[in-house]
Amino acid sequence: MHYRTPDETVRAARAVAETAPQAERIVVDNASGDDVADRLRHEDAGARVIAEPENRGFGSGCNRGAR
Repeated sequence: MHYRTPDETVRAARAVAETAPQAERIVVDNASGDDVADRLRHEDAGARVIAEPENRGFGSGCNRGAR
């Protein structure tokens, strides 16, 4: 789940890729308005990014990623 912490989110996705390369990485961008979706697509091609059109809250973002 991501909201306005692009550097930390990219670092976390990379860390998971390095330590558990077989793990599926799903990042839900909770309408943060920053460039994290584009950054992840370019810097971590294995991460799946779900860009929400509006911020419905933390729980909703987690549920979206789980689905």
